[in-house]
Amino acid sequence: MCRHPVASPGVCEEVLHQIPKTAKEAQLVTPLKLRKSDLLALKSKVDAAEKLIKEIRDRTNMDKEDLKDTLNIVEDQIDRSKLAKSELIEANLRLVVSIAKKYTNRDFSSST
Repeated sequence: MCRHPVASPGVCEEVLHQIPKTAKEAQLVTPLKLRKSDLLALKSKVDAAEKLIKEIRDRTNMDKEDLKDTLNIVEDQIDRSKLAKSELIEANLRLVVSIAKKYTNRDFSSST
C-alpha cells in the first residue's frame, strides 16, 4: 500500500515489480535511482506508517482531514509548551542570578 501524493495508486507496487529478482541489494533501480535495499526499506516504512494510520482511524473514527487537523493542533500546542518552558527556564535563571548577586561577598559562616 503506497500512496504517494503525486503518484496514482499502485505506482509504488509497479516500481517494486520492476526490480529484477536477480538484482543485487546495492544495484540501482532505474525509475527512482535508489538501491534495491533502500527501496525495500522505504516500502517497509510506508507500509508500517499506513498500518498505524489505519489503526488510529479505526480507533478514533476520524477521517483523513480530521486526523490532519488534530495533528496540526497537537503540534502547535507542543510548540507553544516548548516556548513556555524555555521562557520559564530563562525567568528562573534570572531569579537565581539576582539572588546570587545579593549574597555575593557575604559571610555564610554559622553563628554557633
